[in-house]
Parts: sequence; C-alpha cells; structure tokens
Amino acid sequence: MVGAGPGVQPVVGDWDGDGVDQVGLLSTGQWILDLNNNKTIDFGTEVFPTNFVGLPFAGDWDGT
Repeated sequence: MVGAGPGVQPVVGDWDGDGVDQVGLLSTGQWILDLNNNKTIDFGTEVFPTNFVGLPFAGDWDGT
C-alpha cells in the first residue's frame, strides 16, 4: 500500500463483506481500499475520489 505521509490516514474495514477487515487509506482526496487484502495497490485495489474532510471511521453502513 501507499506509505504514510502528510494527509494520509489509515482506515480498517470489511470493504468486501466477507467478514474479514482489510486495510484502506484516505489520501489527498481519494479512498484507497485493498479489497483483496494483499497490502499492495494492484487489480484488487479500488480507488474512489472524495471531497471528505475530517477523521475517517469504518462502520456497517448498509446493515448487512
């Protein structure tokens, strides 16, 4: 995964719903989520643009 640096905040959550937490980062206007849990930015990594400002936290947002 991308290393730590200014503006990079680590997050942990079950991004793919398999019951296992994966690593993620909030970095410079984008969420970077390691969906295949291999701690590498590759085909299993999703990147989502965001305007998020604040402290990120994980939760069960869809109730499943």
